Amino acid sequence: MSYEQAIRHSRSHRKDRFVQQCSGYFGDGKPKDCKVLEDVFAEISATRMTKVLETAAEFPIYLYQQETGEWVLVPKNHLFGSEISSYEDLVKFATDYA
Repeated sequence: MSYEQAIRHSRSHRKDRFVQQCSGYFGDGKPKDCKVLEDVFAEISATRMTKVLETAAEFPIYLYQQETGEWVLVPKNHLFGSEISSYEDLVKFATDYA
């Protein structure tokens, strides 16, 4: 590469350095201490499921687990909600998944 080409390249590079990245992100986006987070999520899941077990009165209900581990009641047309038709099914679901 000649001197003139190198200068043109560097000027061009400086011009759009705030707009265009030269390299991408090389991380996987996950924290290094995943084991600690999994324990916290399991604890959140268990406490939230006990609240659902205590307050559930009318059936069927539809449950969904958020990314944070919380179990929430969702409407019938929720895409990923699990239908629970009786209290016995709720207890079985809680022992299997929470």
